[in-house]
Amino acid sequence: MVTIQLGDTQSISKSTCIAAFVAADGPASGDVIFQSVQTAFSAFTDTALWRVKSGTSVTSIIEIESNRLPVIGIGMGSLSSVSIQNLRDWAATAAKSVQTDAAVSWIVPVLPHLNPQSVANAMAEGIVLGSYQFDRFKAEAQRHQVHHYLISSEALSATAIDQAVHGAEATNMARDLANMPPNILTPWYVVELVQQTFSGNPNVVIDVIDVQRATELGMGAFLGVAQGASVPPAILVLRYQPFQNDKPIVLIGKGVTFDSGGISIKPGRGMSDMKGDMSGAAAVLAAFTAAVRLNLGKAITAVIPMTENMPDGAAQRPGDIVTAMNGKTIEIINTDAEGRLILADALVYAAQYENPKVMVDIATLTGACSVALGDLAAGVLGNNQSTIDQLLAAGHRTGEQLWQLPLFDGYLAYLKSDYADIANASEAGKAGTSTGAKFLQQFVGEVPWVHLDIASVMKGNGKGIQPKGMSGAGARLLLDWLSVDA
Repeated sequence: MVTIQLGDTQSISKSTCIAAFVAADGPASGDVIFQSVQTAFSAFTDTALWRVKSGTSVTSIIEIESNRLPVIGIGMGSLSSVSIQNLRDWAATAAKSVQTDAAVSWIVPVLPHLNPQSVANAMAEGIVLGSYQFDRFKAEAQRHQVHHYLISSEALSATAIDQAVHGAEATNMARDLANMPPNILTPWYVVELVQQTFSGNPNVVIDVIDVQRATELGMGAFLGVAQGASVPPAILVLRYQPFQNDKPIVLIGKGVTFDSGGISIKPGRGMSDMKGDMSGAAAVLAAFTAAVRLNLGKAITAVIPMTENMPDGAAQRPGDIVTAMNGKTIEIINTDAEGRLILADALVYAAQYENPKVMVDIATLTGACSVALGDLAAGVLGNNQSTIDQLLAAGHRTGEQLWQLPLFDGYLAYLKSDYADIANASEAGKAGTSTGAKFLQQFVGEVPWVHLDIASVMKGNGKGIQPKGMSGAGARLLLDWLSVDA
């Protein structure tokens, strides 16, 4: 368990450890450390530890009023080159080194080119994100109680710190969901989890579309993917409506709880990661939950189509033709292009039944996004540039970078079918992320819509704020956008 709150120099006396940023060109701690603390700290910073390499940390011992305290010194390099994302990553790296019950006093650096509140918020996010572990299935799981105090010479808002912590906790919630083993996290496991989470909340309405209702609605694209799975599918609809007459912002998350590829089966290597093919759903559910807890006061609807994609005697085949909810027929070229099929019916449903102000879908949709962007950014495409610009700005604020890719009309020709209105994939292998988004666009009608392809950032690399395993990408991004611009 991790807690974060604002502290003062008296917090140091309650601490078992101090964490401080050290720069190559001088102190960055302002006047927050003084008297006996200043003397001890100066002795620490006067050593070679002051020149610790940027982004790494070292530990030493200082004496304060007869108490010997370990100090984690985190290298910053040159003060003028430090970014908010650096601070997140460095705080996360230092937090990962705290492996016991502890109380840590963090000295918030004073950086002339950065807003003090933004610095403290980034540190809070980094601490929470860096402390994340997914160990619930280990017999010897570590359960530490770590209390963190942020100490600054500048006036800081506790409310802003709490909001930063909520955002990071949303990411950790998304990580938990995406890391869950697929034999446990099935569509109806998520339904039950959500029902427990919002039980008794009068502002949240939960609706579940089962197979019978999906059939009645004509969701042939969604049901085609689900027909090879032994676990039943579900579409979860959550409505947060603090003001009854507002048109909702609709978030749609791809929830393939395990993706084998179906008949177009994936290679065995790395297939275990396909439990994370519901990372879009995880991000939507986490952002929605945080928005409700923060009482954002905006109407938000989450539509989360969930199923497995499995090979079976009843499974969808290449060559099949299915009919989506809007009447479009789809030729199945590749059963591993399943995410766009379940999203197609979810988009039609949201456009027709939820009266959206705007729709944003988020999905681990295409491996091509990784080819285009590596693991440094997710792709963003859509029919509404103002919303795209808002999300790009949210990506900059949160460090969850987005890069806009084209949605040219010519990409529709790549999805031409000789037998149906559209094919679910192109066999040409060109512009995979853009053609995937172009497919989705055929199911949004005239509603303002943006698509986020997070396949490129689904997994963390274990560095900085990134964990090993699923990254929780998109949760902080969506929550920030909902809070600031939506």
